Amino acid sequence: MIFFTQRALPIVGLLFFAATVTGCTLEADILDLTLKSETAPSSQMHNFGVSGVLKINGSNKVNMNPRLLNTQTDGKIIVGQMYQQNTYDYTKPLVFRLNPDGSLDTSYGKDGYVELPGGTLYGIVDMKTSGDGTYILFSNPTSNGFNVLKLSTSGQIDPGFGTDGVYNHTETGNTVYGRKMAITGSGQIMVASYRLDTQYKATTLLINADGTLDTNHGSGGLQIFPNAAGAENPVDILYVSDSEIYLLNHVQSADRVKLRKFNINGVEDGGFTTSYPSTAAVDTIRWIGLRKINNDRLVIFGNTATAGGSNQRDQGLLVVCNLNGTPDTGFNATGTLMFTHASLSYGVLDVRGVLDGSSNNDIQIAYTETQRLSFPYDNLRTFSKVLLSQYNYNGTLDASHGTGGTITYNGSDNLRLLRFAPAGEIITAGQGTTLEPLFYSALIRQFDASMNPVPGFASAGIHESIFAAAADNGTPDTQYKVDNSTFLYAGRFEARSAKGFIVKTDKSGVIQTEFGDDGYLRDIFQNDYEKILTLKHLADGSIMMCGESTGTKFSIAKFHPDGSRDLSFGINGIYTETINNGSNAYPWFCAFHDNGESVGILSNGDNIITAKILADGTRDMSFGGSGLNVITIPPGDVYDLISMKQAADGRTVIAGLSYDGSMEPAQFLLMIAANGYVDSNFSGDGYVELRMDTDSEHATMGLEFAPDGRLYTVFDGYEMPSWDAMIFINCYKPDGTLDPSFGSGNGYIQTTTDFWIDTNIWGADALTIDSKGNLYVFGLDYSQNLVMKSWQSDGSENLSFGTGSVQTLNFPMSKYRSLNDVLWDSNDKSFKILDGTAYRLDMSGELF
Repeated sequence: MIFFTQRALPIVGLLFFAATVTGCTLEADILDLTLKSETAPSSQMHNFGVSGVLKINGSNKVNMNPRLLNTQTDGKIIVGQMYQQNTYDYTKPLVFRLNPDGSLDTSYGKDGYVELPGGTLYGIVDMKTSGDGTYILFSNPTSNGFNVLKLSTSGQIDPGFGTDGVYNHTETGNTVYGRKMAITGSGQIMVASYRLDTQYKATTLLINADGTLDTNHGSGGLQIFPNAAGAENPVDILYVSDSEIYLLNHVQSADRVKLRKFNINGVEDGGFTTSYPSTAAVDTIRWIGLRKINNDRLVIFGNTATAGGSNQRDQGLLVVCNLNGTPDTGFNATGTLMFTHASLSYGVLDVRGVLDGSSNNDIQIAYTETQRLSFPYDNLRTFSKVLLSQYNYNGTLDASHGTGGTITYNGSDNLRLLRFAPAGEIITAGQGTTLEPLFYSALIRQFDASMNPVPGFASAGIHESIFAAAADNGTPDTQYKVDNSTFLYAGRFEARSAKGFIVKTDKSGVIQTEFGDDGYLRDIFQNDYEKILTLKHLADGSIMMCGESTGTKFSIAKFHPDGSRDLSFGINGIYTETINNGSNAYPWFCAFHDNGESVGILSNGDNIITAKILADGTRDMSFGGSGLNVITIPPGDVYDLISMKQAADGRTVIAGLSYDGSMEPAQFLLMIAANGYVDSNFSGDGYVELRMDTDSEHATMGLEFAPDGRLYTVFDGYEMPSWDAMIFINCYKPDGTLDPSFGSGNGYIQTTTDFWIDTNIWGADALTIDSKGNLYVFGLDYSQNLVMKSWQSDGSENLSFGTGSVQTLNFPMSKYRSLNDVLWDSNDKSFKILDGTAYRLDMSGELF
């Protein structure tokens, strides 16, 4: 039973219902998919990707973000990126190695880089290198354990360690954070963790060289330290020998540090004091390190913050202890030094004992002028100034060192890490900005003991590089056919600030490197958090795109055919504006016309707003009186899952599902004319509501205009009470009435099927039409395999397709949940299905 009405309909919360982009990942490698065994292999030569499947790298640039820095005894430098500490960065964990001269060590990993698996390894926390390889400590995304991964000396995952190179420690029901590692003299790995069972306690674990737990350490392999004075969070661990191991903990309740000494079995040294080594009142301890210098003293170094609200300033902290844990009062009266040199924050990042030739063993410290980011990223700091100070045994500055005891390097870099190399050089690491404003390089500097750049290190003491083989950093969601041999894929590069990108390929999937920057357009709207909604290739070859960028700005960009920006459009090739009609309107869709004009469709929740943009990239202020036309729809029903499509004549249809007061579902259509106003020629007032006698809650999952102007829609429902899947295909004439020549004289098809259309997958692209007018609907069978079913233009089944008009592929959607775009290519009678990968299917349903 069908109820067909024409009336004004409400649109409530339209932005929420707009078709969303499902994240999907483009990779540089090729995936081979085959058909089910009942389908005979095609004798046709596969000419698209490999076996009909092409994975395109979403962007060949990646944001480098060094987080850990190790210097090896042979002078080589290992840098690790830990992506989880900066919420703006979504790059995978990455390790690369430099030679002592600052060049990339191409013998390490693949061309110098090791791209670490991200599925079980959440983020790099610590890294240590020994003679037989590198150990990397990862946090666990479930917060109940950690992983230790071993890389061989050549940068390969060591399969002889743990399980496939990984030792996993998980405690069900407990919160466990791995903090620091140390390598013992026998090659074992000691991990210090922060562990909560009934309360937080510092814990150490000892892992054998083969990746198994050493149960002789502590109790069953775990040493849990008492914490009567308050929770203790490990911040550093120092291994000297099996009988001399030090653990430095931060006691949060007291804002103090506690130093413990124990042996390889986890037994504490009863003669070592565990009282707080510093009596200085501090508000917060930011970071702490630990070193043993000259074999007779322990040095705790770090950074503290004094109380003071907006006037709070960080200070360097230096505590010198005797080997029994007591403060060394020979180093000033308390053994504690707190220092600052200017109004900006300072952080001590490394310390090293040196012998200056006098009777005293001086202490040399390297520290930085650190700029703290605002909340909530105040744990992330950068510096451009490095200071190297030398203190006498009594805690006074050694005036013979530099100027007044300090040598200063003052640059303009965005550095985050500082370490001493084995020969005494200083290594710094951070982000460079010389490649592009968007894509940051890894910047490594080396200084000599006088804080001068080492000329033999890379280029004038500077190594700068970027990982060009990134595989998992693009999220494409749209494909567009330019002509019979050229295609565009658009999406978002999930690096810093989430910029849009477009890549151009030929019909075989080969990137057209002469287009844009090696085949790519990036930073489309030159704003943050870009989302590309619509692509259009104009008759003159220009490429236009619209979408959303920072602050819900409605944004349009225009490019020449070669991928360069059309600077005559808008400002520097871009129109961008926040559209406000009582409240900000969110960009939703954009219809482009071959004369270069466009109509933007936006929503601010209660109304649809159309904005007309002229060919020069300015708003047409004559349109609607202010450049805007507000389509007010009276309140009433509730709506869900809106879809949209543009016809060849410039009309735009908006479709979705409405619910009345009894929550009965209906399909609704709103037609907008090419001029941006409601098309009153469509059903008299531009609106159609079609109510089906079904309990379906699925929206319009496919929209297609036929060349003659007819509009087809598809959505699925359920036959009650059996819950059998049903497919509904409706055919509307250009005037908005159902076309009685389609189906059984009523303008629609209602058929029970053995598959359904998944609303989380298709994004309004489940329907497509070929040049003969045949209809194809894409769905899933009950084994989650991709199914295609075809009808002829009159609504009868297309029995020449597949088996009885149905073709089932071995395309397991449980693994590919992000499929959201389907493109019919009449040139070679194929479908291309995009889920971050382009899959091409011929008319028999085979990949080719």
